Amino acid sequence: MISRIIDNFPSWIKGQVSNPAHANQPLTEEIIEAYNESRINHPHQSLCNAPFSNMYFGHNGSVTACCYNRTHELGTYPNQTVKETWTSAKAEELRALLSNNDLSSGCESCEKLLLSKNFEAVIAKNYDLLPYSKDYPTKLEFELDNTCNLECTMCFGEFSSSIRKNREKKPLLTSPYDDAFVDQLEEFIPDLHSTRFFGGEPFLIDIYYKIWDRIVDLNPGCEIVVQTNATILNSRVEELLSKGKFKINISIDSLEKESYEAIRVNASFDKVMSNIAYFHDYSIKRGRTIGLSVCPMTTNWKELPAFINYSNEMDAYIYFNIVTFPEHLSIGKLNSGDLNEIINFLEKYDFPTDSVLENSNRQHYFDFLKQVRAWYKLALITEKEQQNNFVSNGELTRHLDALDTAQLKNVFYQKIERSYRGSNSNNVDRDRVLKEYFTKTNKVFDRFNQDLSLKKAIYALTERDSFDEILEVLKNENEEQIFNRVATLVEANNKN
Repeated sequence: MISRIIDNFPSWIKGQVSNPAHANQPLTEEIIEAYNESRINHPHQSLCNAPFSNMYFGHNGSVTACCYNRTHELGTYPNQTVKETWTSAKAEELRALLSNNDLSSGCESCEKLLLSKNFEAVIAKNYDLLPYSKDYPTKLEFELDNTCNLECTMCFGEFSSSIRKNREKKPLLTSPYDDAFVDQLEEFIPDLHSTRFFGGEPFLIDIYYKIWDRIVDLNPGCEIVVQTNATILNSRVEELLSKGKFKINISIDSLEKESYEAIRVNASFDKVMSNIAYFHDYSIKRGRTIGLSVCPMTTNWKELPAFINYSNEMDAYIYFNIVTFPEHLSIGKLNSGDLNEIINFLEKYDFPTDSVLENSNRQHYFDFLKQVRAWYKLALITEKEQQNNFVSNGELTRHLDALDTAQLKNVFYQKIERSYRGSNSNNVDRDRVLKEYFTKTNKVFDRFNQDLSLKKAIYALTERDSFDEILEVLKNENEEQIFNRVATLVEANNKN
């Protein structure tokens, strides 16, 4: 069924497939112009400034331009030094792509938000205020360790050691970052305007304290942004905050005790609210604002208006994260009736715009509402397709003919990744093997004419109930053997 394959598309692809206007031109000049007009200090030389000003260091040593682009690696620590990564050919490649408004190399999350005109949620905006420096980045982002004391319902083991140990029953991840890494950062710290630290829970990660000490010593004016769950506040944290230019961003998903503790498992609502009061007072005394990061989900969406009011009262900037997994918590996975209910509810509210902060919070709220409307339109289309219990060969041909071969490949790759990740626990080895599988498969597909017969072959592979056999083939057979298998499918489709 074509509806089944569309259901398996990543959400950014689903938007393109289900909306014919996006099928062949996913990012129009009109959208790009509207987005650029919404940016601070426009015009900009690139759709995203991240690769020109930032490096993000991920758990397994992978270095990318930002935390949302996890596929276009600029380098890997310790295989490359920090300096080698910043000046790498892969870094230059991404800079060139984004200068030409090309988001195809790992930037699909921002593309999806742009297509929905949810401009305030576009991650690229976070880098618009950063100055350019030819020789050094002006911002560094760190996600070096997943040590965390919480088991949030919308999180998973890659970002929480507690979830990995208790819920997933997997061995703990090991971080490749060491004292040598901290030493390498010394060359970069003097040029930094800002840094950002993710977890796990940053205040539980020892190597962060070493980096914070270097920043305070070498560049005390550098902003240190910490994304915390606000459960950790002790004398060590208080002493640290007194030394550096810290900006506290707090992850919180409910203002009601029962709901909060159901979402953020292991946390005490009362303690967190007390800690938030401390962080707020700390920030106010130093002339800074705090940030609030909220995950709107199927369990808490009615609280969104209350969050805007709370943020305004706290002089806090709010940000709404898009939750896609697990699916039962994702608003984007709801049916059209439920989405329409959410739209009708959220539309009833409006908020003051008497300050820059209030205006920003209001904009985030209504941009999220735009996102819900986009999900609603997509749900209507998907549900209409699902009403047809049979897709004839002619209808299948028509649907596949409207898709780009690259889109079908991406669905196939996603199912390979999902199947492999579900059966393997070694994170570093897993990423290496998946990269080998994708490279091998892509080389095979590229040897064929990118026509309807190949699309039908990829579709047939994607629709298999089990990917175990495909994983075995990718593991044990060479490119030529796999080519012959696909050629058999392509030839069969040429005869139909």
